[in-house]
Amino acid sequence: MYKYLVSIFLLLPLSVLAVDPKGSLQEAASGTGLVSDKDPVEIIVEIINILLYFLGSIVIILILWAGFKWMTSAGNADAIKKSRETILNAVIGLIIIFASYAILNFVFDSLIDISSGSATGGAPATVAD
Repeated sequence: MYKYLVSIFLLLPLSVLAVDPKGSLQEAASGTGLVSDKDPVEIIVEIINILLYFLGSIVIILILWAGFKWMTSAGNADAIKKSRETILNAVIGLIIIFASYAILNFVFDSLIDISSGSATGGAPATVAD
């Protein structure tokens, strides 16, 4: 074990020397395809939307699972009650997800408009001569 750690620490400086010190960080990043001209707010919006889509998928799976449990309950009142509660809670969760999607997109669209300068925001109008 000791030999491996020593060899890693001895070879680590050699890998650092392999980097071209004359190249810029932007050039190195452009080679990866990860360079983006997007505003950070737009990136946050995309991440939140992906999370909300994922949560919506989970809700649909819960509704399907509860429906399956209801259909296979064979008339058991407790199983039917649990399935109905699960469906009701999943629908409430779906409503919350839709509302949060609408609110977040409205707020972030406003932020994007403000950051890009396209929103007037009550600025006085200029009169052309």
